[in-house]
Amino acid sequence: TAAVNALRAGSIDFLDKVNFADVASVKSNSSLQILQAKTSSQTVVLHMDNQNAPGNDLKVRQAMAYAINRQSLLDNAYFGQGAVSAYNTVVADASPWQCSAKAGLTKYNYDPAKAKKLFAEAGITELTWWGVTGILPEFTPMAEIIQADLKKAGVDLTIKNSEVGAWVAGFYPPGTKYPGLVVPNIFSLQPEPAYSMYYMKSGGNESNWNNTQYDTLFDKALTVLKPAARKTAWCEGLKLENSQTPIVAMFNIFTIHGASSSVKGIWVAPNGMAHLEGASIGN
Repeated sequence: TAAVNALRAGSIDFLDKVNFADVASVKSNSSLQILQAKTSSQTVVLHMDNQNAPGNDLKVRQAMAYAINRQSLLDNAYFGQGAVSAYNTVVADASPWQCSAKAGLTKYNYDPAKAKKLFAEAGITELTWWGVTGILPEFTPMAEIIQADLKKAGVDLTIKNSEVGAWVAGFYPPGTKYPGLVVPNIFSLQPEPAYSMYYMKSGGNESNWNNTQYDTLFDKALTVLKPAARKTAWCEGLKLENSQTPIVAMFNIFTIHGASSSVKGIWVAPNGMAHLEGASIGN
């Protein structure tokens, strides 16, 4: 709040990472500007342990993907600063590398009835949220909204939050067992699938999804030089990720930066980082 007030007063020229709740007021101020990437590769996800019950059941993972009203969650916890990931992959829906429904990808649109059926078939009535306190304030309303969504799907979500060290230790490094936990996380990955999809390879992601078929498809795509053909190759891996739902990739968010309208030359990368090396101040 103090930093936003200083930006309004002209005491500072640039503010890194404006709180989502303050974006609208900064945007409406004619003496200020907001800065963000054209496309975002910052994904808000939910992890479940794919190697241990209940996360090792595909029905449970798919039920989670259908149970959450992603747009409502984005609007209410992140003030609409992002875009929904209906295809549920680490590659954003809006990415030029996303192969979409035309290639056979399923859209995980909000469907509490379908989620309830899948949870019931898997015998799941309870889950536990494992969140963090002190940082990432958006996680608090997100937990409460998801708790209400899961209730509609017949599942009671117990919310447990911990300080950051204990939170991370609960599910990291990859290979850590955390049965029964639903873990929120945010990761910032470069948009090129050689980087973003690498995260999902065996032994590399906190959801413990170790899929040798995916590994093979990824390694094959790396060898394809022509962009159009490489997109087709990446798509094979995305199809597998889409069908197996190893994570619930809910939406991509924009990191918003604020600056005086006299500041020029700042650009923001897809991972949210602001670059000031070419910045200047003047009319």
